[in-house]
Amino acid sequence: MAVPENIEEKVVGKIFADAQARGWTNLSANARTNMYNEWVNHPDVGGRLRGSMSAEQARVWIKDGPMKEFSRARYGIGKYKDYITEPALGRQELIRRALGVGWQEEPKSLRVKPLRITASKEGELVRLTWGPASDFKHLLWAALQSGANGDTMEWELCVVSTFEDPTPTDKRELFNRIAERCGLRVKFL
Repeated sequence: MAVPENIEEKVVGKIFADAQARGWTNLSANARTNMYNEWVNHPDVGGRLRGSMSAEQARVWIKDGPMKEFSRARYGIGKYKDYITEPALGRQELIRRALGVGWQEEPKSLRVKPLRITASKEGELVRLTWGPASDFKHLLWAALQSGANGDTMEWELCVVSTFEDPTPTDKRELFNRIAERCGLRVKFL
């Protein structure tokens, strides 16, 4: 579903502003569904999109297009990164907080699904992957799958939350137990 560039700019600007204001990353599935419905019915979003598609197609476009890219955009990655007004931590700051001083991102190591990079310090390499608590299973699976395919590099799983909505203690404890059982490390930033 192609959306004219001038319409896409206005729509993405509106939905990203709303998503940032409401803390999209930490919203429940029900709250996200409600937002999708609001957007489809809003004249500045669904109203603009319905010039070239149905309401259902507009919902799918929002969900599978801009909102699928929202988390990556918050970290300065992807087509929609310039629509973010409140960016998340930069990659180098993530590295410093997760691994400590002196670690650097390896050039061209950035991967998505889940977000991950390779960091190095004095010849040592670590794969750093990060996302919200709701993405922990994806971080874990990427590390396990990589190891099962012969990758011997250590992985650091980072669960990123906000001051306003920190990862609850019971979830942290669960994630730590799971990571330990799998021979992995998890940090909470």
